[in-house]
Amino acid sequence: MFDIWPELRKKFGDFYTVGLPNRGAGLHGTMYVLQDPKEMMKVLRSEGKYPTSSVQDLWSFQQMQDDYGFGRPGEILGYGKDWKLIRSFLQSDFLAPQSANRYLPGILKATLHISKGMAGNSDNLDEFLQWASFDMFCSILIGAFPRITDPDTVVDPEDDEFCKKVAEVLKVGSHITLSPYETMLNRIGIKSKTYKMLYQNWTQ
Repeated sequence: MFDIWPELRKKFGDFYTVGLPNRGAGLHGTMYVLQDPKEMMKVLRSEGKYPTSSVQDLWSFQQMQDDYGFGRPGEILGYGKDWKLIRSFLQSDFLAPQSANRYLPGILKATLHISKGMAGNSDNLDEFLQWASFDMFCSILIGAFPRITDPDTVVDPEDDEFCKKVAEVLKVGSHITLSPYETMLNRIGIKSKTYKMLYQNWTQ
């Protein structure tokens, strides 16, 4: 997965189409890929008041939030006026330059510990990066980090279990979101065994 996008860019350039059934448009799932950052900025600036994004395709996470009765916070995965309200609220505290100045030092401290574990996880990079993001996000959310990725740190068992459960939920949730079979079941109102296991892990 980490090699495929650079390889596609070498072969097809900065703009091409790929077939991703259940994600793209039409029978073949046609999706347009743009990898030139300057051209991408033009797209972002012309998206309009209510831009679309890939989060709208995350039906498994939307379904879990609906089943749990998450209410308005769950609209961050939606589209339109309600989504814009929640997005603007979050953006004001996370993306504003003055806000970034407050939490970036914590992220930088977290990366010092993350770098220690990188070499020992080169063959498990996908999972390691999930742990790394957990450390960095905790530095923003609670002002501290559990150092899950630092091989020299004895990690709190509760932090370790929580991080692994979150990683598993993201992995399984992404898998069933991309599965045509699981998507079909969801559209006709059937909750599969895999979805039920996902929901159980998410709510624990």
